[in-house]
Amino acid sequence: MLFYPLGVAGQKADALVMVEDIVVTASGKDDISPKGLAPGTLYSLRVKVRNAGTQKAFGFAFAVKVDGNALGVYEPAVYAQAVDPGTTGEITLYNFYTPDAVAKSGKVSLEITLKEARWVELKKEGGNEVWAPTGDIKGLPVSKSVSFPRIGVSK
Repeated sequence: MLFYPLGVAGQKADALVMVEDIVVTASGKDDISPKGLAPGTLYSLRVKVRNAGTQKAFGFAFAVKVDGNALGVYEPAVYAQAVDPGTTGEITLYNFYTPDAVAKSGKVSLEITLKEARWVELKKEGGNEVWAPTGDIKGLPVSKSVSFPRIGVSK
């Protein structure tokens, strides 16, 4: 796995929930860290979200760009996963293919924007667990960008 440190660019100082890390692995080989990304190859994508608030965070909506191109599959998606206060949660996003065309930089760039999320309270009602939204999380959107060297491309 490739782990990237918390970036300052794109993160708001007042955001209580932020993208902390981006994890990219070869699809189907989650324990193998690629040295770079090959063109036209399927990769798995996970994001680590830090909740510095005092309530559970829930209902994450992301935008993802590969080499500056938005991946439309994220537009309607909302991830129904909770991240406890004071912790970092890992959310598995959709897999993505790297572009066949090689950018002038010789790198593949990836930008993940946390567009929105909500605070949620979990309650027990009659033996059932009920998730009650308590409000939108302020300070969003926040983004994080990383780039990877291209491999397997002749120059």
